Amino acid sequence: MLFWNKRQFVPEATEYFNPMTDSKVAIITGGNQGIGWYTVLHLYLHGFKIYMLARNEERALKAIEEIKVEAEKRVSKYDEAETRSRFFGSIHYIPCDLLDLKNVEKAAETIKKAEDHLDIIINNAGLMGCPFEMTKDNYEVQLQVNVVSHVLLTLSLLPLLVNSKAPRVVQVSSLGHNLATSFYENTNDLNKSPSSYYSMLRYGVAKTAAIHFTEVLAKKYPNILCVAVHPGVIATSLYDFVWSTNGFLGTISSWIFKVSGSIIAVSSEVGAYASLRAALDNTLTVDQNNGCFLTTGGVMSSASKVARNMDYAEKTWNWNITQLQERGFKLID
Repeated sequence: MLFWNKRQFVPEATEYFNPMTDSKVAIITGGNQGIGWYTVLHLYLHGFKIYMLARNEERALKAIEEIKVEAEKRVSKYDEAETRSRFFGSIHYIPCDLLDLKNVEKAAETIKKAEDHLDIIINNAGLMGCPFEMTKDNYEVQLQVNVVSHVLLTLSLLPLLVNSKAPRVVQVSSLGHNLATSFYENTNDLNKSPSSYYSMLRYGVAKTAAIHFTEVLAKKYPNILCVAVHPGVIATSLYDFVWSTNGFLGTISSWIFKVSGSIIAVSSEVGAYASLRAALDNTLTVDQNNGCFLTTGGVMSSASKVARNMDYAEKTWNWNITQLQERGFKLID
C-alpha cells in the first residue's frame, strides 16, 4: 500500500552478516507461511542461522525450499558489490506444536543442545477469532497459542539470549488488541454469547496479554531489546475463515473488512517489515526503545491504554508464571 511507502522500514538497508565469521542465530514460530515466511526469507538473505518452529513438518520443509528458491531469484539481481558482501544463512526445521506445552518445552531443549547463544526470538505464530475451545493443557486455545506457549518458549531460552551481545525478543501482536477495552487476566471463562463477539474479544485479550509479556520482559531484562509489533491488515484468507465461523454478524463483518481492506491492506511481505525492523534495525536500542510498539511497515506507534498499563502487565505476567509453574514447568522469572 502506497500510504506506508515513505515511512516503512527497508530491510535491505540494514547490516548483512557473513555466517562464517558472524554467528547470528534466530528462531521463529510459524515461519512457514504469511508474514513469517517473508521474515525468514529476509533473515536468510541477511546471513542468519534460522530455526523454523512449526507443527507440520511437510509444510515447513516445503516452505524452506520455496524460501531458498526466492532468495536465489533476489540474489540474481544484486550488483557486484552486493554479491561480494552478502551471504545466505541457513534454515533448520524444529517440530513445535504450540497446542502442547510439553512439545514447546522439548523444542526449547533441542535448541539449547544445538546452540550456545541466541540473538533473536520472533514469537510470530498465532490464531485469530477461533470458536471457544480448551487445549489439553487447560487453556483457551487462542490464549495458549498467542501467549502462553510463547511465554514458555521465551523464558526457557533466556540462558541463550543472555549469552548474545545484543539479544532481541519480537512479539507479534495485532491492532486487534484494542478490542480488549477492559483488563481481563485470561480468556478461559470468556465463553459467552454472541460467540461472534466473544471469539474476537478473546483474540483481543490474548494479543493484549502478548504486549504485557513483552513490556514486563523488557523491564526485568533491560539488556534484551523487547518489541511488540502490529504487522498490519494483511490480504489473507484468514479473515474469510474467521467471519465464516461466526454466523450472520460474521458475514456483515466480512463485507466491511473486504471494503476497508481494499484501502488499508498490505502484502504479507510488507506485513513482515515490523518484525524485521524489531529484529534488524540498529537504531532501536535498549535505552530508548525497550518495550516499544511498532505498527505496519515498522513505524513507531503506541499500544492501547490497557496494553500500556504496567499494573495490568504485571498481573498478566504473574498469572502466566503461576499457571505454568502449577503445570510443572521450571521457569527463570
